[in-house]
Amino acid sequence: MISDANDRVDKTEIAERSDQTMEWYYFYDADPNNYANKCEGPYGVVSARSIQAACQAEKVLWGREKWVTKFCYLDDGICRVPEDSIVTLFYQVPARTPLVNASYYIDDCPLLDDAQIAKVWSEIQLDWDSYNFYFDEEALARGYPCKSRSVLYIGSPLAGETEIAEYGDKQADKIEKQLVQRTENDLLSKYNMKGEGLMSAYLDRARDGESGKRIDILWWNAFVENSQFTQTVNSDFTLAICSIIFVWIWISVHTASIIIGTVSILQILLSIPLALFFYRVILQIKYISVMQNLVVFVILGIGADDVFVFYDAWRQSEAKIPSDFFGNDRLKERIQFAYQRAFQSIFNTSFTTAVAFFATAIAELVPIATFGIFAAICVIMNFALVLTVTPAVVIIYHRRFVAPKETQVPAHKTKKSTCTCCSSVFDEEKWVRAYLRLLTCGSDESRRSSIEKELDTSFEPVTPKTLAERESTLKPPSLRDKPIAWILVLGLAAFSCTMCILASRLRPPAQPEVWFTSDHMNTRTGKLFDGVYGSNEAGYYPALSIVWGMDKLKRKNFDPYVPDRNRGKVKFSNPPQLHLDLSQDQVLEACRGLRNFICKSGCIDEHLARPNSTVCFLEQFQEWHIQNFAGNTTYGLGETLFNQRLATFREETVPKSEENAIASWENLIGFVDGELRFFRIDTRLSLDLEGAIEKKKQVHKRTNKYVSRHCRNLDAHLPDVWQYSDAWVWYKAQAALVNGLLVGMAIAFPVAFVVLTSATQNIILAFFAIITIGCIVGNVLGLAYLFGWALGVKESIAGVVVIGLAVDYTIHIGHVYDVGRSDGLISREDKTISAVWTMGPTVVAGAVTTAGAAVFLLFAQLTFFTQMGILILSTIISSLIYSLFFFVPLLYVMGPQANNGNLRAIQHYITDTCCSSSCCSFSRIEAPTRELIKSPPPAADEDEKEPA
Repeated sequence: MISDANDRVDKTEIAERSDQTMEWYYFYDADPNNYANKCEGPYGVVSARSIQAACQAEKVLWGREKWVTKFCYLDDGICRVPEDSIVTLFYQVPARTPLVNASYYIDDCPLLDDAQIAKVWSEIQLDWDSYNFYFDEEALARGYPCKSRSVLYIGSPLAGETEIAEYGDKQADKIEKQLVQRTENDLLSKYNMKGEGLMSAYLDRARDGESGKRIDILWWNAFVENSQFTQTVNSDFTLAICSIIFVWIWISVHTASIIIGTVSILQILLSIPLALFFYRVILQIKYISVMQNLVVFVILGIGADDVFVFYDAWRQSEAKIPSDFFGNDRLKERIQFAYQRAFQSIFNTSFTTAVAFFATAIAELVPIATFGIFAAICVIMNFALVLTVTPAVVIIYHRRFVAPKETQVPAHKTKKSTCTCCSSVFDEEKWVRAYLRLLTCGSDESRRSSIEKELDTSFEPVTPKTLAERESTLKPPSLRDKPIAWILVLGLAAFSCTMCILASRLRPPAQPEVWFTSDHMNTRTGKLFDGVYGSNEAGYYPALSIVWGMDKLKRKNFDPYVPDRNRGKVKFSNPPQLHLDLSQDQVLEACRGLRNFICKSGCIDEHLARPNSTVCFLEQFQEWHIQNFAGNTTYGLGETLFNQRLATFREETVPKSEENAIASWENLIGFVDGELRFFRIDTRLSLDLEGAIEKKKQVHKRTNKYVSRHCRNLDAHLPDVWQYSDAWVWYKAQAALVNGLLVGMAIAFPVAFVVLTSATQNIILAFFAIITIGCIVGNVLGLAYLFGWALGVKESIAGVVVIGLAVDYTIHIGHVYDVGRSDGLISREDKTISAVWTMGPTVVAGAVTTAGAAVFLLFAQLTFFTQMGILILSTIISSLIYSLFFFVPLLYVMGPQANNGNLRAIQHYITDTCCSSSCCSFSRIEAPTRELIKSPPPAADEDEKEPA
């Protein structure tokens, strides 16, 4: 509302470059590694050579001709020497000296003598409160500073403009191109900062000063930071090429075909532009951010996993549907078997993963919501492609390259084809056998011998005659049997509980996300901003506005995915009757109360508002009125006369404040079309903008308390009042991160359970699987806590996305475990071994692919990519460990047997129970007790056979 109101107010004449619109910071650090013994006395960072180096660095900016003529902040129409500069301080340039007249002091940046340095430093120590802004807070106690800084201000409006510049407008574009970019290039050249390859030049250090006591010179400007962010994103995205190559090689090795590998990787990549079409054209979502780049790395792993599921089902069809006696390949039956076996598994994983991604769409933060939507569409597109393109390429490859090479001999004489590529390393059968022997270690001898036999023979369907015999041998779970499996289950369960406790300790970040690595200049300047110096400039503290006259914001045609357009139009309240005595007293009371309101908790100082930062227009208007109208006050004036004189005051004067510089009354006294519609009081909150969320919550509560106590008077003829601060935006964002994670999990977990139940048709199996997924989520978030991370954007996304990624492996194994029923497998042991034997290699191959695609993110320059790479790797490794060493052992010791937990068996049981009672009026229908077991009809007994 404030932004739209500011656009609609009657414009006042703002002097050229009279507003300190943008800052350019210089930092000087003699202790860049924060080791006190590295900063030597007696002067530390303010030695003669270091001050000269600072002068030479700052001169790159203020020494430019266009700095004086076009961009320098003008004080009373004159570009003066920088007021907040250690160069001005130590060279003892008189205050308010015009920059063009400062050549006598600093034109050539002469080397000062130690006597002058000592004299200036002594004066600073005597009046430390006036100068602690320039130096680190330990300097006075230490006796010399290790860190110092300067601030130079870029002024606006520029020549020919009437409004203060804002980032993104044409004035800002002119400042960036004509001043910032040229100054930046000169500084990089001066300090020989070039970078290597795709690495940023800002990873190098600008060093200058006396040999052996050189200091780091750093600079910061919003344009420089934004430019670095864009360049680094583009540079890091080239890592996707490495991921693509790795996935292509791995698919080719697993399928033993470069052709299948090539078509598969193209198919996976094709899902991205298809998803972009639905995202931009169908859904009309235009928001694109750096987070969408992550989809490439995620979809590579998911897509490859789907290819592996189908191809392994195709390979299994060779054993299930062998060639006929004459060696003819039953291609149609094989592809039908593979399609039916793979479809359910791929659908289950794709649907659950897509829902998990869609769950982030409810997030209040647009970047997180749009990432989830785009990723979910990519998963759906990949699902469609893998079930259309992959079967086709497998058939073509088989007919063109495999079938012609097969010897046309009877099938009983053919040998099973094997892949010789890397067979010694990727011998899947060897690793599966080793895993199963480990799992069954400690079992009784009869079970061990049975397992050894099953490892060397295929599972054959059983007949109803032998079915009863097998069911009679089923045993309940026992701690004495299968000790290794029990150790794995109980050990990982205990470990998971510990990690979940650690995950519960995650808290929202105390400060905005750090986007660059620790040695990048932007990160280092960010640390220097954060409480290093004795005091901060007024602009460091968030502004607070107390606003009267704005009713609500009407948002017609507003698109949340294009937040910079059609932001809405403010609806003003009825014109305020500020001329009334009671109304003026109410506003004055609000001003006095704001200055003196006690904060109690959360604030840096005792009071809510920073000292000398409150700008009260009515106080200054009354003073002006007394001076210009023969000592008469503003009380008793009629509405018309009062508003006329207030408008004159608005045009002819500027706000006066020591700690809150404002160039004009234009946006504080809101005249719209000549009529007073709103007004506001501005101040600076005594709050660290980068502080903890709990402190912001406390200050926000105290601010609302102030408004209700000092700003609302039902007897005054004033419109409703409300307060606003940019600090609340970040506070709300922090709260939204936590809420988004909790709500996302509340959606993703039930959906995953429903899908698992539908896929396995067994409620016990689904329950075990959802426990496994919960353990994985807790493990990943617990690792984030151990890494020292907060519950930020990355962790909030990972908490929901991990559900989608974690469900893949458990649902694959659980699905095959359930399919064992149709193959005549009854016991939990047989089903578990069949599931591992069938799906184990696929799960491992999928995990290697996703992890391999994500590992390249670890080499990125942006911490967002590196941390997401760590989170994805943690998810994949945790999923693989818990799937194979928790879920599988859990099935082995406690998995459902026969029809235990089966939904159809439960349905028949309920039907039988109901029909056997008096409530059932129709005759009892006998439900088949063995219909879940698809087995051939029993063979005739020997004595019933007809004679030859």
